[in-house]
Amino acid sequence: MEVKTQTNAHTMTLNLTSQDIFVLVLIPESFNANAIGIGPDTLVCGQSIEKWVEGAVSAFNYRKVDVRRTDDIMTLVKRYTPENGHKYTVVVYVDTPLITKQTIDQAIIFARNHSVVRLPRGWVFDTSYIKNNDEIYPVDAMGLSNQDFTIAHNLAQVNLISSVLRGRIVAHHIANGVYIESGSCVSIDAGAKISSGVFIESNVQIAGSTIIGPNAKILANSRLESAQIGQNTTINASQITGSSVGSNCTVGPWANIRVGCRIGQRCRIGNFVEIKNSTIGEDTKIAHMTYVGDAEIGKECNLGAGVVFCNYDGVEKHKVTIGNKVFVGANVNFIAPVTVEDEARIAAGSTITNNVEKGSLAIARARQEVKAVRSKPESKSTSETRSSGVLPPVVEEKPKPTPKPAPVIKPEPIIEEDEDDEVEELVIPASIRNARKPIKQVEVQEEDEIEEDEIEKETEQEPTPEPDQDDGEDEEESEELAEEEAECEEKPEQKNSPLSQGEYPEGGRGVVHDESSDDDEDAEDTDEDSDEDNDESEEESEEDDSDEEEESDEEDAEEEDNSDDEDDEDHSGEEDELPPMDDVPLACDDDFDGPNHMPYEGNRALYERANRQFSFFSDEKDN
Repeated sequence: MEVKTQTNAHTMTLNLTSQDIFVLVLIPESFNANAIGIGPDTLVCGQSIEKWVEGAVSAFNYRKVDVRRTDDIMTLVKRYTPENGHKYTVVVYVDTPLITKQTIDQAIIFARNHSVVRLPRGWVFDTSYIKNNDEIYPVDAMGLSNQDFTIAHNLAQVNLISSVLRGRIVAHHIANGVYIESGSCVSIDAGAKISSGVFIESNVQIAGSTIIGPNAKILANSRLESAQIGQNTTINASQITGSSVGSNCTVGPWANIRVGCRIGQRCRIGNFVEIKNSTIGEDTKIAHMTYVGDAEIGKECNLGAGVVFCNYDGVEKHKVTIGNKVFVGANVNFIAPVTVEDEARIAAGSTITNNVEKGSLAIARARQEVKAVRSKPESKSTSETRSSGVLPPVVEEKPKPTPKPAPVIKPEPIIEEDEDDEVEELVIPASIRNARKPIKQVEVQEEDEIEEDEIEKETEQEPTPEPDQDDGEDEEESEELAEEEAECEEKPEQKNSPLSQGEYPEGGRGVVHDESSDDDEDAEDTDEDSDEDNDESEEESEEDDSDEEEESDEEDAEEEDNSDDEDDEDHSGEEDELPPMDDVPLACDDDFDGPNHMPYEGNRALYERANRQFSFFSDEKDN
């Protein structure tokens, strides 16, 4: 055997054979009885520590010996070194798994000029010298790596040893033509065999005696343990243990192929598929979410989603046999033992308990029925509990009433005049009918003031018709209206007229004047007159609203109307002319006050029309 090493930049060669070197492997007693469980059998990168050391010395003759702390090293060497003429005797320890054959070669080359060489963890002796001398004078070895002699006595040292060995393994496969995307994120055991052209992504574990064929792809998050992967096969984020996968197959993602499976060529094992102790024929597809246990499936079969092989009856496991070119629908259960012959078809949702003949269609599912759902009656115990008060009584929700549509408010009928100036229908609200009558002034004490909201509601409830906008009246009526208009201006009771207090027909353009200032100043002057006039207005309203009245009441009402006509005649001699527009005050003037104020802002036409309207109502009533 030729041994080469690099020392002091010079290559040195020794002509040695395996018979010239003897290696004595010592197993310390403390390493066998480690308190934390680390010993010769501790696995590092898929191989025990003792196996790693045996691999380094397997090229030489070696012997393993258990030793104690008190044993003398020279005594051990003289006792266990054979007498067959080994030139060098190398002593190593089993707790240094990082030593290699190259380490031993370098130590022997350094010891060629020395009888005894002390290694960081071990010795190199000249065999003839050690057998003939009782004293030794060792020399420390130079140029050796201390990392190779790291002792595996605690977990930190074991972790360091594991990382070093993993790097060595990855470097070995890269040198053989394997593409590894991230060497630090890939774990490959010592027993794995990977062909050239294989692509391995990060976060991949290849454990045990895994064999990967050429041009296979092992994608991220995959774990292969003692598996056999054919060429051109892709494994995507899946786990394969103790099984074989043929060539040109795809597995995953998230598939689990357990021990004892044999997957044929060109098969498709989809996501969330679990296969255990089964044989899958060529060109068979198991797409997704299926459990196949203790089954034998033929070629060119198709299994849908959610297929379950029920192989365990609680005592024993049974087998399911499926022939070639069988189609299995989704959500099918096979109750083992059962056999499905070639070219059979299984309907989705079926539970197969009997054998299916060749080329037949099996349907084993309940017929669909749609029924109305009824409320579940309360049990007797629950009703008694409610009656006792432990549980609250059940309150039935009442249906919400449907909202009623808003009532339609019909407008008040307006006066329609024919060509002969005859009134067809006349419906006059009380507020308009009594407009010419002075409104009674009621003295109210400060404690019992009437709220303004109530007054507004009363006015809303009695809408007044809009003034007639017909301009084609006769000349005689216009003259009578003008006379009535002049009389209204001269009457002292006019202070309390609806126009003076801001009351005007709905739809008018007036601005309501503030009533507070007029009421305070005219209250004393109009108390007596307003009381009498209001009594008369109330009597007239009662006479108009009732259809059946006594004759005595009608005569009294006529006398009262005649008295009003006499008062109007007394004032007929006065001026009938309207005041000029320049003298008409505006409702917005601050100093505006008096009996002649108007809510219409100086508009003479509106002024005349309003007075004609009220005069027309009063004339109709008198007639």
